[in-house]
Amino acid sequence: EVSFYRPTPRGLEGKIGEKLAHLRQRDDQAKRNKKSRDIFGAFMLDIQLLRSDLEGMARRLETRGQNYIDVEQFRALEQERKTLQTRTQELQARRNQASKQIGMAKAKGEDASALMAEVAKLGDELKRNEAGLEETQDRLKQMLLVIPNIPHESVPVGRSTGDNVEVRRFGA
Repeated sequence: EVSFYRPTPRGLEGKIGEKLAHLRQRDDQAKRNKKSRDIFGAFMLDIQLLRSDLEGMARRLETRGQNYIDVEQFRALEQERKTLQTRTQELQARRNQASKQIGMAKAKGEDASALMAEVAKLGDELKRNEAGLEETQDRLKQMLLVIPNIPHESVPVGRSTGDNVEVRRFGA
């Protein structure tokens, strides 16, 4: 491990040492809990860029010589993801509200068994939705894994190395 700071008997001194310790702690936590990472963080393309300008990105990628994005499939997966994510959030909100009502009913000494049954039912539906959301995100992830970087506007369109433009020559 390369260190740019001189360790002292007490460790790295000052705010820098505290910050480095905090970052190491976060890295260790992320390694232990793989789900804490953003599922789209490992890709070269920004998912937001695809969401905002899908047709433009598809046209730019076609200049590489292949059709890398199935636009309709991407749209369908995105729509499914949005629907599942919205439904999951609604279920979580309903479950939280019902849980608060259970607490208030128990505090008043009332019977909360009907509310508890509703929370259990919401919990089961929430698990199914979360599983569906995870599956949809995995399919979206697999689709993104095969999409290469978008070529810069200055890159000439061509199918082979013969279509390349010589910018400068180095050496003999």
